[in-house]
Amino acid sequence: MLICPSCKGKHPVDTPSCSRCGAKLDQVRCLACGNWVPGENGRCPHCRAQLPILRLMLGSPPIGPISERYLAIGELGEREFLVQDLQFNREVPKNVFEGASPIVKEYFRLSNHFWLPQLHNRFIEPRTGEEVLFIEPRLNAQGTPLPTIAEFWINLREDERIRLLRAWLEMGKAIAPGFRKTFLSTENLVVGNYRLFARKLLLGESEAPLQGMAEQWEGLFGKNLGNPLREILDGMKSPSATPDEVSERLGELLKKPRIRWEHFAATDVGKLRDHNEDNYFVFTLAIQQTTPEEDLGRAGGLYAVCDGMGGHEGGEIASAMAVEAIAEKLLPATVSLRLTPSDLQSQLVRCIKQDINEPIFEANLDAGIPEQRRMGCTLILLQATGKRAVSVHVGDSRLYFLTRGEIQQLTQDHNLANLEYQLGHLTEDERDHISHTGIGKALTQALGPREGDYLYPEVQFYDVDHEGIFLLCSDGLTDMLSEEQIRETVALDWEDLEKAGKKLIALANEMGGADNITVALVRATPEPDLFS
Repeated sequence: MLICPSCKGKHPVDTPSCSRCGAKLDQVRCLACGNWVPGENGRCPHCRAQLPILRLMLGSPPIGPISERYLAIGELGEREFLVQDLQFNREVPKNVFEGASPIVKEYFRLSNHFWLPQLHNRFIEPRTGEEVLFIEPRLNAQGTPLPTIAEFWINLREDERIRLLRAWLEMGKAIAPGFRKTFLSTENLVVGNYRLFARKLLLGESEAPLQGMAEQWEGLFGKNLGNPLREILDGMKSPSATPDEVSERLGELLKKPRIRWEHFAATDVGKLRDHNEDNYFVFTLAIQQTTPEEDLGRAGGLYAVCDGMGGHEGGEIASAMAVEAIAEKLLPATVSLRLTPSDLQSQLVRCIKQDINEPIFEANLDAGIPEQRRMGCTLILLQATGKRAVSVHVGDSRLYFLTRGEIQQLTQDHNLANLEYQLGHLTEDERDHISHTGIGKALTQALGPREGDYLYPEVQFYDVDHEGIFLLCSDGLTDMLSEEQIRETVALDWEDLEKAGKKLIALANEMGGADNITVALVRATPEPDLFS
């Protein structure tokens, strides 16, 4: 029986592709670049990342191939070997788990918890009678082990540390007695994409697991332990303390964080254009005064990128008009920081239709320009108030949200390729291909060419509860660079927005610079007051 690597559907041996989702059954999806590639190669031919067909073998040192299915390729620790699954798409018979040990039963009991690796296979070593287990290894996209929480601790911000501690508590609640050593060893706890994982289940008990956890936390914080956390850790050593109480007290530290907003923005004409029709507006506000209701200060900002269109100078005029209206009409609301979400949404849509679109549309009419040649512009705008952010967009300029390990596109292009995809006329691959052609890039929405009744700005709200970077950009960037190239470039200079932004523009120019390139990087940093 073959298992589809995409939808997990079951098929007879020698079936070439999945009847449910169409995935090739002899291929796996590379977690790094997303391509489907032959699984037996071990590494992706496109990006050289390690393919997800490796297992972690827990048992005696293997000699050569194991049961004709597994091939040892590396030793990770004592009685731990990284093996390649040569039959990754063949189902493991259920009877191999009959009469299994308590640790196997615990793996199955916890199989729905993402933080514990899945048990893949089991067999009895004929020479020694030892039970050998195969579990999913904790590796990054490059095929190397994830860092332990102790190794990664220095890279974490205060709010990220608190979230990992709360995840640690949830792990401790789930694990049965007899296996609590699993969460009381920092060497067994690893971090991937800022989430906490256990490398494997460990046999071993603790009479006071919460106290043992507190001791591990003290070791991680060292001398950087202030009164709020010291009180919580002291409370964990009480016999009456419970994980839920500790988690609730940690959560209180995250409820009213100071939040810091900062930005960098730049634009470039590119390599092929003789003038720049892009424009941007950036403004960050930080008010440090406190009030009885909001004792950690306020902060926010207003950020926008516009990509002009409409022939020589026309697009440049339209994008400049849009930016001027944003500064005049929306900046006062950002400074006041007093609008409710519904009021803000209404004001944003009203401003875009009346204060931005209408003047550009009237300028087109006054000049007698035919609709097909009228000047206009796209818009991606982000307004931030404390922990709440709202975006509004028209056209194909984009908004992304990046963490150190991930990138997420938050807006969908208003162009013909994406419209046909949403209507079901194109597949995702077809849309991505056509979106780079002239007809596919044709905008279905833009500011200026038509009156406001035909305009439908998309408004989205976001709660910012962890550090990340919003990227606002014109298509001069996204037509040249893949999402992975953008993520890697920003991650390399995560602490320096200016350096990251300039590198994005330089890389887009290196890849051809076919259009004007504009980027605005906006970092949001929640900062709980842990050490006062």
